Amino acid sequence: MAYITDTTHSFGATVLATLNAAVNGFVTFFADISVASSRMNFIEELQAMDDATLFAKHGITRGEIVAYVFHDKMAF
Repeated sequence: MAYITDTTHSFGATVLATLNAAVNGFVTFFADISVASSRMNFIEELQAMDDATLFAKHGITRGEIVAYVFHDKMAF
């Protein structure tokens, strides 16, 4: 037995899908900016510490700050 499925999309559905994709893109863009800003603030906070405090609180050296802040984004 054969079944026929109508797969034509209406113009309204196409426009709605396009607008949805655009809105999702803008939301993702601004969310990424927000995360980057908070990470930058954290980097500045860590750079303001002296070496002894940095190592005592976080167990890292000054050269490891960026890797420490972006550890979830970096592939090793």
